[in-house]
Amino acid sequence: MSEQRANFHRSRRMFYLLGSALVVAQDNVPWSHTEWIKRDTPDQAADIIANHTRGYVSKNDDVYFYRGMDFRVDEETEREFFDSFEDLADVFQLDQEAMVYGGVIPQAKRGQWLAQKEYGTIGECLQDVERGITPEGREL
Repeated sequence: MSEQRANFHRSRRMFYLLGSALVVAQDNVPWSHTEWIKRDTPDQAADIIANHTRGYVSKNDDVYFYRGMDFRVDEETEREFFDSFEDLADVFQLDQEAMVYGGVIPQAKRGQWLAQKEYGTIGECLQDVERGITPEGREL
């Protein structure tokens, strides 16, 4: 793994959802989700990556979530994510002005992968969730 890639992984805070449980990686690890989950739960890793929502909080408190090796976002992923969003915002003490993004598009060049959808700020999404509304993302 390149040093640039390892630094990106260290700069973010990873999580995944297993049912209603929010599972958070230790801070400052140089691993991808796949490497982390294989270390923690080798027998469940393939299922977690393929079928459960995962994501990360960037160094700017922006949240990215997705599912599968294709990093997709769909209605099921959105539901699972926003059902646990209040817990996630509390655990990570997120900046209310930071943004929420769903799905990412892998890039050939190095650097931040582009998001597929934008849902608004953390604060806006929390307000929707508190009112029982699943935030709607807009395609980017």
